[in-house]
Amino acid sequence: MSIKARLMKNTFTKTLTLGLLLLGALSLKAQTSVPALITTNQVWDISGSPYNLSQNTFIDQGVSVKIMPGVEVLTPNGTVKLMVDGELQAHGTVDSMIHMDSVQIEFMAKAVSYDSATGAGAYFNYCYITPSGIGKRGIYVAGIDAKIENCTFYNTYYGIYVFSGSQSSNKVEILNCVFDDYTGTSFPIYSSGQNADLIVRGNQFNNFGGNGGMYLYGRTLLIQENVFNGQNRININAFGSSFINCNEFKNLRFGVQTRSYIKDSTSTFEFTHNTLDSIGYAGWTNAMLSFSPVYDYSIPQVRFNYNNFLSYLGTGVKVDLSAGNPTPTTSIPVDLKKNYWVSTDSTTIEGFIMDYNDDIKLLGRADFSGLLVSEDTTCEDPEPSSCEASFYLAIDTSNLYNVFVVNTSTGTTSNTTYTWDFGDNSTSTQENPTHSYGDFGKFRLCLTLYNANENCSSTFCDSIGLDSNGNLYKNGAFTIQVLRDWELTSITSAEDFGAVKVYPNPSKGHLMIEVDEASNEQGNIEVFDMAGKMVISTNAFEAGSRFTSLDLSELTDGIYLVRLKQGQKIYTTKIAVNR
Repeated sequence: MSIKARLMKNTFTKTLTLGLLLLGALSLKAQTSVPALITTNQVWDISGSPYNLSQNTFIDQGVSVKIMPGVEVLTPNGTVKLMVDGELQAHGTVDSMIHMDSVQIEFMAKAVSYDSATGAGAYFNYCYITPSGIGKRGIYVAGIDAKIENCTFYNTYYGIYVFSGSQSSNKVEILNCVFDDYTGTSFPIYSSGQNADLIVRGNQFNNFGGNGGMYLYGRTLLIQENVFNGQNRININAFGSSFINCNEFKNLRFGVQTRSYIKDSTSTFEFTHNTLDSIGYAGWTNAMLSFSPVYDYSIPQVRFNYNNFLSYLGTGVKVDLSAGNPTPTTSIPVDLKKNYWVSTDSTTIEGFIMDYNDDIKLLGRADFSGLLVSEDTTCEDPEPSSCEASFYLAIDTSNLYNVFVVNTSTGTTSNTTYTWDFGDNSTSTQENPTHSYGDFGKFRLCLTLYNANENCSSTFCDSIGLDSNGNLYKNGAFTIQVLRDWELTSITSAEDFGAVKVYPNPSKGHLMIEVDEASNEQGNIEVFDMAGKMVISTNAFEAGSRFTSLDLSELTDGIYLVRLKQGQKIYTTKIAVNR
């Protein structure tokens, strides 16, 4: 080899060695060892990344740490915690996320709460978080406000754990995050305590292991526009007004379980515009959706509307109103109107629901009228209808096999169309039709009102049937006759009585009669069935009195005439007894 060649080789070797040494030096400089106690404000940027936590680390009260885009925060194992009594913020971007590997973040009670006005406090944006190990928590929030958005949690046991004590309250927002789990054991969000306000919106939850789940306890819960895919179960526990709207629940083994701990009657529990699909598995009886008010005596204002109850893979029901009933002789209606059930057959849908009609030990009685004929694809309630269909049933006391259907619909005009579906493949478009049933069985009678020009669209349904003894809801051939509610108040007078009020009508067995002026004569009250047979006669209206009550508890359900006589004055009206 020539001298020139040897010199060139030696020069290249030295240059390469120097370059490697410089690269090593730069690599060593680019690693930052984080001390156990952080007592001064710090900014962790890319020039000092990765930031290594070799032991539990504490951010002291009054101290701020801000983590900038592209930074890595590492620990040697999954046992190290970054505990915060001061302020911690992580400001990643969509193109340069912050990576936190095996770190457990704990916001303690003295940490700085997130302030939406100033942007200060506990805030995480565009972070990739991968804590490892059973029982480990990616982000733990205890009693402070926090905002976490656009973050990805991968194989976390507890992705975000929220705690609120009995003496503290906090608000935690979890927005547009992705939770991916391939272990099948994760709880992407777990909240405990009853004083947290949780906003969970726009997130994607994927559990590819078939187990794990979601447990949410809170004072106010806003769970909106999320996709829940593959969890074991979603458990929602509300202590105050809560809104579960516009979510997609799919491939859940045990469905969505909701409980209300609400005690006041002014709070609201709303479950609307959600889609439930491919819920359950063969041989399992858990419902797609269950609702249970823990305080049985106080079901709050509850509505389950515009939901899609699609494929159910189990052997139970789609909806279970599972609250216990302290008084089996009564029940409380639960609003399940305007949902899509795949089927539009009312008998089939009744079989999808477990409620008071199936077991008197259950408090809730579902009203599933106003069926949707196609899936709901919106996230807003339509404009409220200007009309509302309704009716009730009463036996014709003059005809054993005739049933009066008293039409109490509101908001109708001369342009309103009526469609009666008698449940035996017969329909009518008359306002007040008469229809005869020739077969045994229980039928679903539905009335639909419609007037497109006046935003009128409403459907109401109820079960109807008679047996051979004229008893409602059993087998037998019978006829129904539709009346308008005003037909119950026909008046004849021998001498003007002035204003007379008879209420409530229909009556559940107790009737009040009120006149505008007291008389010095005793009044006689007579009650007749529709065949003209007197069934009650009493001198209950005392002279000088304007009020009296009448006990109708011994009468069977049906239409009756009530006649009040005081001297030469006579007042007659129709009433219905309908328990």
